[in-house]
Amino acid sequence: MTNWLGLLLFMALSVSGWLIFERLKVPAASVLGGLAFIVCANLLSIKLSYPSWLRFIVSINMGISIGSKMHIRIDRKMLKCVLLFALTVIGGSLLIGFAVRALGVEAQTAMFASLLGGLTEIAYIASEFQFDAFQVSIFQTVRMCVLLIMVPVIARKFVAPEAENKANPAAANTAISPEVPEGNAKATAKAIRLSAWDWIIIAAGSAAAGYLLSEIQVPAGKLIGSLAFTAIYSALRKLRPKLNPKWHNTILSFVGGSVGLNVTLASLMYIPSLIVPIIVSLILIFLIMYVSYRFLVRIGNMDKCSALFSSTLGGLTPSIAMAEAMGGDSSIVSTFQLIRYFSVIALALVLGSIM
Repeated sequence: MTNWLGLLLFMALSVSGWLIFERLKVPAASVLGGLAFIVCANLLSIKLSYPSWLRFIVSINMGISIGSKMHIRIDRKMLKCVLLFALTVIGGSLLIGFAVRALGVEAQTAMFASLLGGLTEIAYIASEFQFDAFQVSIFQTVRMCVLLIMVPVIARKFVAPEAENKANPAAANTAISPEVPEGNAKATAKAIRLSAWDWIIIAAGSAAAGYLLSEIQVPAGKLIGSLAFTAIYSALRKLRPKLNPKWHNTILSFVGGSVGLNVTLASLMYIPSLIVPIIVSLILIFLIMYVSYRFLVRIGNMDKCSALFSSTLGGLTPSIAMAEAMGGDSSIVSTFQLIRYFSVIALALVLGSIM
């Protein structure tokens, strides 16, 4: 049963965090505002509720938003970047795992704590193999929260989209770039304006596709199903759906809030005993991110903002949400984030079966 008071508090705090952080001109205000306010409430033991049906709505909304922008042109550079990125994520996860193990953390826990994938999924797989899911969750939560806080600051300071466009006006001519719709002004207008029936079909079809994939237990099925349906429908109808900004920012604040729910007093109290392994893992994570960022910019010729968020080794949905909030190309970012996600899930299953 839904705790309606807890749900209303969760929604009110998440949205309030977005509005206040936006007024303070904090980067990625919608995501970070929701995160900060929910963390504070959680640490004060305020009972909050984030029911499965709201999680479903958030996932479908994110899928529609990303799917509407999935117009990526694939070439050899794209394929090369994809392979290099997957190898970097897998190799980086193993490197961090060995480093954490050398610092005294039990082998299975060290490896799963160091996997650069989704917090919930990695912790779940660890528990399925009867490893220490609590310690795994602590490492994964710290990684996600630190990156959620630091990456927008880095983006604002070093790779702001406005500065990038001024410094490199040819950046749109990349090996990995969204296709620009051709045609006259009327065709462009048609590509943006959707009828009520189009929106009904997109919403219903995305929800059905997301539900179907989640029911057959496809990882991130809700997001992937809605993304795929929206992308296919938009391509067939030659439409470019555009969500209402206020509605979408509200959803992004819920994304940040859902991450904040993972930060508890119990996890914070346990951190001091793991402080050295956590610091070492974070240093290696930033090093791996930098390596990924550099080859995405140089080999893929990507704009710096999209490359940064594509190489962000935080949560899948929050990373894409931050990219959207800060002007990165979410279609490119989601491609690399999904590659990272599934690469790590596959690695987790292999490690669980052999350890």
